Amino acid sequence: MSMTIGEQRYQLALHGSRADLTDATVVLTHGRETQVLYSTDGFVDEPHFDVPWAGDLDGDGKLDLVVNLSRKYSLHPYWLLLSSVAAAGELVGEAAAVETGD
Repeated sequence: MSMTIGEQRYQLALHGSRADLTDATVVLTHGRETQVLYSTDGFVDEPHFDVPWAGDLDGDGKLDLVVNLSRKYSLHPYWLLLSSVAAAGELVGEAAAVETGD
């Protein structure tokens, strides 16, 4: 998935070598900067990797995301990831989270 904010281009990708997604990672890239947003860490039960919203919520000209990334089908953790709360060396940081279940 490719996203552009102003002149800034970002890539969001699901990486992994196993068909069962037990080694899956969700990686955000901007130029030479890379951040792993999520890793399944070996356990999966019908995982899902959704990005319901992408844009510039905090108005700083950089990408912000709402993501629903889970290794289990019945868990739906939504994270608001903002560039303005990113730690050093990161592209986005967790500003808020809420989890729902089936």
